[in-house]
Amino acid sequence: MADRPPAASPDSAAALAAAIAQFRTLVDPAMIDALQPCGPATVYTPWLTVWLLVYQRLHRNASLQTAVAEFPRIAEAHSSNK
Repeated sequence: MADRPPAASPDSAAALAAAIAQFRTLVDPAMIDALQPCGPATVYTPWLTVWLLVYQRLHRNASLQTAVAEFPRIAEAHSSNK
């Protein structure tokens, strides 16, 4: 079975939102996204791709599959911090 993360607790959801908010202050999404323009149907923007890489490192070199499985939570936290 794949190394799927456990369901998010309210604490982990809050921690994820806080981490993304801090990451946004350090790495401007508009600046990163401007380096690699994307089409209107793009799901994984350059900024989000960088965050997925950071997420992998923060979670003991989690697999890309694990990071992408967290995409709905990450996208929700990312959009709520805009």
